[in-house]
Amino acid sequence: MFLGPLLFGMFSYTFGMKLSQYVLENYPDLMKKYGLHYGMMKGEKLNGFDVYHNKDTFLNENDEQLNKLLSLNIHSTRLLIYSFLLLITISIFGFQIRY
Repeated sequence: MFLGPLLFGMFSYTFGMKLSQYVLENYPDLMKKYGLHYGMMKGEKLNGFDVYHNKDTFLNENDEQLNKLLSLNIHSTRLLIYSFLLLITISIFGFQIRY
């Protein structure tokens, strides 16, 4: 239960980096538009919020590999969020049962 967020966080980061590397190699215009414009990963990693809100732009490229990586990235990010919420919920119920 407590390792879920860590595990899904690693999956989300790994799939995000694979997606970013693929977009950097094959679609540099998308990387310039949706990549990070600040920090250590500037120009190397996609901004996850922009990718999620503009996923139709990526899906319109009709690239099967890009669609697969985008789908894996979105699903792993959702699982990360769900695992954090589940951890919080179980912790609250566990403390209520204990006292």
